[in-house]
Amino acid sequence: MNRFTRNLSVVLFAGTLAVPIAIRANSPLSLQTERQDKDAKERAEKQKDADKAEKKLRVFDAKHSDYHDWNENEDRAYRRYLNERHEDYRDYGKMTHEKQTEYWEWRHANPDRDDMNNRDRDRDDMNRDRDTR
Repeated sequence: MNRFTRNLSVVLFAGTLAVPIAIRANSPLSLQTERQDKDAKERAEKQKDADKAEKKLRVFDAKHSDYHDWNENEDRAYRRYLNERHEDYRDYGKMTHEKQTEYWEWRHANPDRDDMNNRDRDRDDMNRDRDTR
């Protein structure tokens, strides 16, 4: 009987310690934390996939000695360029060097409105600096 009582008390004591842990593991707070962790991982994976999908291309314009990031904005301008010339879309990288040079000539003559506003602001800043001297 002594051995049975001792084993029973060990099992009851272990159960007593395990119950609060089991209750806490299923609490709404821990489930919410798990969901937040899962959502954060999913967002990180989606961002990683989006970064891979987005082309990270930088193009050098030799004639003007400058670099251009090929992004959504540049792609939009390129499509506008092709549309003005009534040409079908063709990947920029597959164009001949001559055609690429023509595009950059057009691109420098047709900047985005944001670029024009920045140039005007820069010019105004330079004029103001010159006037204060």
